[in-house]
Amino acid sequence: MRPPLLVRLVASETVTAGGTRKATWLVFSGHKWVSLKDVPDAEFTQLDPGPGTIWETAATVPVAPGAWLQKVVTTPLREQRRDPMSYLSNEVRGARRHVERAYFRVNTRGALRAFILDDVPAEVRESE
Repeated sequence: MRPPLLVRLVASETVTAGGTRKATWLVFSGHKWVSLKDVPDAEFTQLDPGPGTIWETAATVPVAPGAWLQKVVTTPLREQRRDPMSYLSNEVRGARRHVERAYFRVNTRGALRAFILDDVPAEVRESE
């Protein structure tokens, strides 16, 4: 069996119009997606946030060649203008978010190769 490769991934939260943009990573492990913080032997480094950045963390994660990774980016949805009285009848507990998911596979050199959703195996895609 080949030794794991070390892959560096950066997660962050930045200020954007209407709120914040948050980018996080997941690793497919067994039959489910897990957060980087749950990957054994993962190492984390807080980076110096630049202007407009709330936080930025670099993770060095040991993965096997062929491992699946998922980048999840959430951004605020643009709210439609509403009648001022509608706030009384329609309770909104939090800002609604738009979620984008991108899938990657680690090659034998540790580089990430992007995949479109149709090319991601069903057992990986459907385990969210």
